[in-house]
Amino acid sequence: MAPNTRDMPHVPLLMVRPHLAGLPVCPLPAGYRLRGFRAGDETVWATLWHRVGEFATEADALARFTREFLPEPAETASRCLMLETDAGQAIGTGTAWYDRAFYGADAGRVHWIAIDPACHGRGLGKPLVAAVLARLAISHARAYLATHTGCRRAIGIYLDFGFTPACDRPDSVAVWRTLAAEMGHPALAGFRGL
Repeated sequence: MAPNTRDMPHVPLLMVRPHLAGLPVCPLPAGYRLRGFRAGDETVWATLWHRVGEFATEADALARFTREFLPEPAETASRCLMLETDAGQAIGTGTAWYDRAFYGADAGRVHWIAIDPACHGRGLGKPLVAAVLARLAISHARAYLATHTGCRRAIGIYLDFGFTPACDRPDSVAVWRTLAAEMGHPALAGFRGL
């Protein structure tokens, strides 16, 4: 039997976008808006990431946010986006972070993208990623992201936005070949038949 990503749910994957020119524009559906990070949003961020299952507890998520983002308040305020309903209920987050030495040069990083599972299927993922990329384009010429095989829906969005697989691990080609067979995404056609 051929391997599938359900047998390898969290294999790390790296994707790159070599330039940030010609970014797609994807408006949010009616009833939603994006805003910048405000003081106190760290608890909202922690709640969202606990809901999506990335952390066992909200306290674990808050500790991660505190360690990763609070040391740079100006960057966090500028780069961390909150997705909310028009009524002000936060339902998602995305961060346009950075890496000053990604493969030896500056790059923007699509980082910590999440939408509350109760809000999946509402057409919010692409507008959130588009907003993060638009923010990255202000400060960077290229971008990358880290994901894993358990995020196939997100991987499809990233492929639609021009990200390509970076085969940075010994098993990367095999994993992308499996994803190509499962997803049938045209951007992965080069991995079929390898």
